[in-house]
Amino acid sequence: MFEFGLGLTGLFTPILYATGLLVVVLTVVYRIEIGIYFLAFFFPLQNILDYVNKYPGGSNINDFLLLAMLVKWIISKREPGQSFLTSTSLYLPIGLLVIWTFMELFRGSAYLGYGNPTSMGNPLLMAWKNYWMPGIFFLIILNNIKSTKQIHLLFLMTLLAMLMLDRNFYTVLSQNEVEHYSDDLKEKLVSGGMALGGNTLAVFLAQNAVIFLALFFSDTNRIRKMLFLFTAGLSYYCIMFLFSRGGYLAVVASLFFLGVIKERKLLVLLVLLFIFYNTLLPQAVIERIEMTKTETGFDESAQERLGMWEQARAMISESPALGWGFSITPFIEVKAGWQFGNRTWGSFHNNFIQTTVEIGFIGLALLMWIYFTGMWLGWKLYKLADDPLYKGFGLGYCASVMGMLAGNLNGSYWHFYTVASYFWIYLALVIRLTIIATEAQAVTAAAKPQEMRIAVPDHLPEPA
Repeated sequence: MFEFGLGLTGLFTPILYATGLLVVVLTVVYRIEIGIYFLAFFFPLQNILDYVNKYPGGSNINDFLLLAMLVKWIISKREPGQSFLTSTSLYLPIGLLVIWTFMELFRGSAYLGYGNPTSMGNPLLMAWKNYWMPGIFFLIILNNIKSTKQIHLLFLMTLLAMLMLDRNFYTVLSQNEVEHYSDDLKEKLVSGGMALGGNTLAVFLAQNAVIFLALFFSDTNRIRKMLFLFTAGLSYYCIMFLFSRGGYLAVVASLFFLGVIKERKLLVLLVLLFIFYNTLLPQAVIERIEMTKTETGFDESAQERLGMWEQARAMISESPALGWGFSITPFIEVKAGWQFGNRTWGSFHNNFIQTTVEIGFIGLALLMWIYFTGMWLGWKLYKLADDPLYKGFGLGYCASVMGMLAGNLNGSYWHFYTVASYFWIYLALVIRLTIIATEAQAVTAAAKPQEMRIAVPDHLPEPA
């Protein structure tokens, strides 16, 4: 990913390892923001951190960073009257989902025959820990990133990570001929040391690029507007050639929401693409879209999904409320159907279905509670903030959640901590910006001079 041709590749890994350890130390003894900025950049770029796995403790660098931040958060001195936790309505659904998923560990471990679900060797416990890493990061950011300068720096780190992901795929894309679509071409494009898988990367870019697009439409600073437009534009270009129908669906859903609420020109663009896609889109993209439905029915990939969903339907009908256990899907045989030789997968390729299979309708309802509450908080920021930059961020976050939900109809991505990370990071920033906007309005209201009022008695005195 850092192939700049400077002959420094051999030095990169030890430098990264030393930097990671230094960040852990500085986070504890100096400032918690150091660890936050570092991890925010590398969360979706885990393939880079994987380079340090061969060094002592290198495979646990994420855990060390989170632990360092938790320690610093606990020991940090707080101003008089300042609470340990910032108030938010999300604590209740998050707490309930933490408890529910932990209880589901026991069901899943019993179902798979893995024994004690709390033993360190149990893969379900490791999956549960990874599942909640972004949630822990959310709590750390929400309660420690408070100034606008800190917010801007943190957002900048996520923007740079997005550009790094785009650049990585664009480099691979430029080395291949993409005149016509084929499964072999798609495999070549996503197997070149990508930070995220092809479909996973497409949905991740789609659900986050719309935030930068909303900021472009809302911001008044020309330099920032161009940076936001470049980031969004490059991401959408990459999504096109990732050939992910889940990614395409996420783009359409998020842009439709943004178009309905703010930018009608986006609706016009979507209509034009729908009508004239044969003319406006590259031929390879057209072929990928049109292969979904053939003269004899759905294409092979779509038929495989139908087979998986039939298996999921049977499992859900047996245990609809409770499910079968947290994160069991990668450890069971998800069959694509007899017509494909009972080919098996480690995913149901629909996260709504997969979540219901694993933790039941109760777990799915708790998760949707969090997602839609996050969307409502983004809307609240959009309506409350006076700063156009913050208004754009709030609206963009709403559109981002729409894109995430749509993208997971055709795949299972939101449970990956690499993909979920920016949902949680941006959610923390939405809440903090809402607090800042509310306080700013209170100060403005208090500064307004009170209207002069003339007191008039209820009864005038009788004339002498």
